[in-house]
Amino acid sequence: MKKWEWLRVERRNRLIDLHGGKCVACGYNNINVLHFHHIGPKGFSLGISQMHRDYEAVLQESLKCILVCPRCHEEEHQKLKRIDAEITQTLLDKKSLNEERKDGNK
Repeated sequence: MKKWEWLRVERRNRLIDLHGGKCVACGYNNINVLHFHHIGPKGFSLGISQMHRDYEAVLQESLKCILVCPRCHEEEHQKLKRIDAEITQTLLDKKSLNEERKDGNK
């Protein structure tokens, strides 16, 4: 393994340890597959390819994240997609209602 590859893996493992070493949703603890899921504003992705950045920057970005397994990560994104779809539908319904009110006032 090249030095930079080792550094990326070492940094990722250190961050995983700092975040508890397991999925916050289900407790799965295979560190080789855990993901960082942003819950705050996303500056950059925390995939293994980003671990070359300044460690302090990577650490600060990780503080905007929770640690999840792939299954829980996907479920979280699906939940967010459903919420986005519900919000969009609510806004469309309100727009339609407002248009109906305007048409009724003519």
